Amino acid sequence: MTDQTENPYDSQLRPEVAKGTESAALNPPIINYPQQNSKHASGYTMLAGKNIRGATVHILDSNNNIWREASVNGETWQLLHNWGVGKWPFKAGQSVNGVTSYPSPERSFIVSIESDAPVIAAPMNDSRHQAGNVAIVVACDPAASAVRILSYDDSQLGVAKKLMHGIWGYERTWDRGAKHVKAVATVNGKESSPSSMIQFFVE
Repeated sequence: MTDQTENPYDSQLRPEVAKGTESAALNPPIINYPQQNSKHASGYTMLAGKNIRGATVHILDSNNNIWREASVNGETWQLLHNWGVGKWPFKAGQSVNGVTSYPSPERSFIVSIESDAPVIAAPMNDSRHQAGNVAIVVACDPAASAVRILSYDDSQLGVAKKLMHGIWGYERTWDRGAKHVKAVATVNGKESSPSSMIQFFVE
């Protein structure tokens, strides 16, 4: 049996806790990104989601061992990592004032050298927003020299600004309606394939 001091998440896997019939554990953090079995270019991929305010969020392996601590800002968490080629399963857990959640359901994504497309990390697909400014955040190759934001028909909406290595941002005041957005990155003078298109709603 795993020592609880080394792995506090194992202690929350009793059937009565996992079924939610015992209040000893917190709910796990929500994983919003990446989507299950989604495909990504080799390099940086953002893991992101929601957490309880004040929580410490951990990224777990398939055996519920703590792998990394995520960066938390209020009720959101993120982890940017340079992934090798392969299929990557992970879980998430959170701890508040010494009380540990049970692990989240496992999420897997695939990293392939065949894909050069950037990833739109925010906003989340099918999310809803008030009319006004909605920021588009793009994760891409750290060597990118430019990122363009495109509409569904590949027409250019604007040019993103570099926030840090591998992360670019684009801010725009949107009118009401459904929005469909893609991104392309320029790396070593060559433009990438477009990212997956996301849809979000401005109300």
